[in-house]
Amino acid sequence: MLTVALSLIVWRPYVSELDAMYKRSLTFLEKVAVDKKQKVNFVIFLGTITMLILHHQLEKFLEEILSLPRGSMHNAMLLGAPLLWASIGLLIERHRAKEIVSTRVD
Repeated sequence: MLTVALSLIVWRPYVSELDAMYKRSLTFLEKVAVDKKQKVNFVIFLGTITMLILHHQLEKFLEEILSLPRGSMHNAMLLGAPLLWASIGLLIERHRAKEIVSTRVD
């Protein structure tokens, strides 16, 4: 948290200038598309973080629903949550999915 706070202080002028240049270069329709895409990206990020935080409770819930032995889903949601949200992101960008998977693996 300290690093983030210091980064915001040190890089604030640069980020403000870059943001102003970015906003000037976009047309109105491009701004609407970018704003919508940012909201979708935020929902995907928030969903991933939420599922990672609540993974233990989700595992217990799934074990009860699927009648699995206790502990059989131990830490499964730690892998399942990012895979689920990555799949949702690829479905949203399905026209570019091949390019995303082959060049943007991170």
